[in-house]
Amino acid sequence: MKIAFIYLPGRIARLDDSIRDGRLNRLRSYEKHHPSEFFYGAFELRDQGHDIGIFEVIERPRRSVPKLLAEIIIRKRYLPVKTYVGIIDAVYFLLPELQKYDAVVATTPGIAFSLGIWQALGRFDRPIVAIQCGILNYSLNRIRVSLTGKLMNRMSTQLFGIGELDDIKKIYRVAPAQIEVNCFGVDTGFWQPDQATAAEGYILAVGNDALRDFGTLIKAAEGFDTQVIIITKRSIPDQLPENVKIIRSAWNSQELDDLALRDLYRKALAVAVPLKPSLQPSGQSVTLQAMACGKPVILTETRGLWETTALEHGRNVLLVPPGDPAAWINTIRKLNEDPGWRLGIGAAGRDYVVDNGRIGQFATRMERLCLKVSTGT
Repeated sequence: MKIAFIYLPGRIARLDDSIRDGRLNRLRSYEKHHPSEFFYGAFELRDQGHDIGIFEVIERPRRSVPKLLAEIIIRKRYLPVKTYVGIIDAVYFLLPELQKYDAVVATTPGIAFSLGIWQALGRFDRPIVAIQCGILNYSLNRIRVSLTGKLMNRMSTQLFGIGELDDIKKIYRVAPAQIEVNCFGVDTGFWQPDQATAAEGYILAVGNDALRDFGTLIKAAEGFDTQVIIITKRSIPDQLPENVKIIRSAWNSQELDDLALRDLYRKALAVAVPLKPSLQPSGQSVTLQAMACGKPVILTETRGLWETTALEHGRNVLLVPPGDPAAWINTIRKLNEDPGWRLGIGAAGRDYVVDNGRIGQFATRMERLCLKVSTGT
């Protein structure tokens, strides 16, 4: 099967000689030094024998009557969430190549809705598989809701977690057959423990999305002596407790590469994932990466928790209430005081990821859906 994956800019530049003429080949230069999960199953499906195309949406600074009309519409907030004129225009230039594929995987809402718009206009007819996350976080009007729902019913949607499912189906009136949950997975071959790496006793926090609640973690840090290292480019207060250190980095800018991040995970006492309340499964990748490295994870329990069966507080993860510095203080103190308990949580976390959170499992579910939409069965 021929499957195209479309991303925002930044991924192809990382691939070096693992890609030729828009298609993934079987060279391993990328996979030796980086995990594969942020290609959302493309590497794994390639290894299953599928013909995988890799594309990025590149915006073009051009003016045209259709583009000007679209800009008028966007001012009235009629387009679906995370969709804007530039990305619709950029997707248009990919359509001739995308027509050659049996299924097209759109890895962001804006890409998916742009493809849906061109499909509704009769300019594109390939099956669309949309990875959707966070579309409930935006204000909506009746026309915007209606258009979003109509487009979602033209494509097949996968969500990273169960938390968003019911509200999306209800608000956008998405048919149950058009939407499913495919929990995110990580590359457990890359993210794995290293017994030769000694823990250095700090708490590590990583993330750049708007739902990170570093304020609560920083407030909590006033109540314990353990060092806290926060890797982010988000705005952080200038006045910090003496035990809090900020490292400015993000996945797309790579001040710290993946090997350096893995080393930081391995040396941490534990990994903190503080979140604001949300239905979105925020913090999922960091949580799974840290667990895969055998580290205990302290995670804010929100309605967006991606699953509530195998992920179990006190066994393979440590859940704390939103906005509660005291809970963070108590949990971190206990981790310091009870090394055996700490190691047990970390080992159980690794088992959880191997059983439930591998990128290969995510890719298998993606493959199943692509086969379904391409054959119409």
